Amino acid sequence: MFPLAAGMRCMAWLRIQLTEDEQRVVKADRESHPDPGIRRKFWVLWVLHCSLCARRPSKLST
Repeated sequence: MFPLAAGMRCMAWLRIQLTEDEQRVVKADRESHPDPGIRRKFWVLWVLHCSLCARRPSKLST
């Protein structure tokens, strides 16, 4: 874990930058992959790509 500054409660940001080809794959597989667990992981990857705090997408994966 990263040390937190006084009063800081949010986890560290995890920035993901997908190429256009990767974006197409993630967009397609987050809806159509046969395994629901993999679909959730693609959704988390997409949310991280869209620059949301790492705390929020972690709730999507459960």
